[in-house]
Amino acid sequence: MLTLNQAQDKKMNDKANLDYEELMRKVKARQEDLTRKMNERPKPKRKVVQICQVAESEDQEGRITALCDDGSIWFTSDTGGWSRIEDIPQD
Repeated sequence: MLTLNQAQDKKMNDKANLDYEELMRKVKARQEDLTRKMNERPKPKRKVVQICQVAESEDQEGRITALCDDGSIWFTSDTGGWSRIEDIPQD
């Protein structure tokens, strides 16, 4: 038979174990959620392999042209975005 102090200690230990187990379940669920979200992120479709900037005169900023790993070539447009240069015909 347990004494009153032993019974109280056991009850406190049981509660601490339950709190710890609940905390660990929450941590594991959060880790799984973050892993799932990371795997759902879209992967980059292309990466820049080579880049150059050409200006028509010294006082111009010029256009940036980039060659990507998928073979596409892009340049900065007047609107501030990127525009793709048409592929070179293969015939």
